[in-house]
Amino acid sequence: MALQSLVLVLLLLFPIFITLSIASQNTTNESFLHCLSHHPPPTYTPNTTSYNTLFHSTFHNLRFATSDPAAEPILIIAPANEAQAQASVACARAHQFNLRIRSGGHDYEGLSYRTLGDCPFVILDLSNLREIYVDVKNGFAWVQSGAIVGELYYKIAQASKTYVPVPPVVTVFTANRTLEQRATWLVHKWQTVAPHLDRRLFVRVLLSGSVASFSSMFLGAREELMRIMDRRFPELGLKAKDCVEMSWIEAAVYFAVNEIGRPAEVLLDRSGQFTYPFKGKSDFVREPIPEKAVEAIFGWLKEETLLMVMDPWGGRMDDVQESEIPFPHRAGNLYNILYVLMVGESGRKASKRHVEWLRRFYEYMGGYVSKGPRRAYLNYRDLDLGWNKEGNGTSFEEGEGVVDPGNFFRNEQSIPPLIVKVGAVGITKCIDAQAKTITTHMVKKSGLPLTLGDQ
Repeated sequence: MALQSLVLVLLLLFPIFITLSIASQNTTNESFLHCLSHHPPPTYTPNTTSYNTLFHSTFHNLRFATSDPAAEPILIIAPANEAQAQASVACARAHQFNLRIRSGGHDYEGLSYRTLGDCPFVILDLSNLREIYVDVKNGFAWVQSGAIVGELYYKIAQASKTYVPVPPVVTVFTANRTLEQRATWLVHKWQTVAPHLDRRLFVRVLLSGSVASFSSMFLGAREELMRIMDRRFPELGLKAKDCVEMSWIEAAVYFAVNEIGRPAEVLLDRSGQFTYPFKGKSDFVREPIPEKAVEAIFGWLKEETLLMVMDPWGGRMDDVQESEIPFPHRAGNLYNILYVLMVGESGRKASKRHVEWLRRFYEYMGGYVSKGPRRAYLNYRDLDLGWNKEGNGTSFEEGEGVVDPGNFFRNEQSIPPLIVKVGAVGITKCIDAQAKTITTHMVKKSGLPLTLGDQ
């Protein structure tokens, strides 16, 4: 009875609390904008004409495209220079705003332009900061964070015919093989060949439906490529007519758009690779997957529109011992797998059904990939791997506590500080969201009907 009375009081006070919270939030917003006025960057609010265009400009995963205002930022800041960017960060930190920083917008889970909580947030859009300076003489380039890789390749190609010390002519090929053409056996064989090929030769495999597509670039001429393939992977049945010689920048275009002869300017397109809803996951393979399991994988691929991209490791990475660096670009891995599931149907239920299928397939793959622990590639963001709700007590967390004690530069998979210093600048307050969660929890516990929305 006492608990129900307490809940009733909370529910009666909740509208007053929300009113005070909104008034406080408006004051905070005005104070934040005043702070920005010292180095005024272009800002966009939901009432600004170009707000929606800018907000959706780099939605590379349409799975997170939404018309829900609650899921949108209260402000988008698009600095035109470094001083404006620095001021934006300083003001957001001082006024305890949740800040999301977006460069190309390629985060697979959309964490550069959305949050998973109810707290108001601001996007710092760096797309205007994309200057690239190429110093050919000294062999380096200065790249601002808003630039995309295609723009970098394009600028280098304008300044020099050499990206890295490679021949003026490279050779590419794409060889598609169906199940009737022994795709299952070829993929099984590829696992033992690709990671140990000539270091000038890269051969990846893309699996989709009943087709295995072998895609390659060789840093050399067609004739030498054919000699290597005939000796190391004759089972593929590669023909000279399948191979095309071109410059490295033409090869970059080829792999970007999967077409030969397109101009280098297509690399400047910032609209992105994915223009549909998708869910991504990843794995590392350390031992060859048995042929029977590869056959079963093709069986799974008949059920959904899934693309598996298998990139061989080996080469220079085999020279890097596992203890040398924390990243996976080191010895011990045969190849990396990227799973991209196309979620073609609209609606949350349809998306959930497809994603649950991918999770079942991912569970099946667990028997054939890295173990203890199972590895994943961070840049293929996957929130299924967990959020940072609880710290692990690692040295990384101690370092975060020194560099960012208020945990201002955080996201759902960033490293939280081991100890958050009370009063540290950067600790974002979100009182109304916390009150909603606490009150709803108490209502559920009391058995009273929910009135604050389903949790």
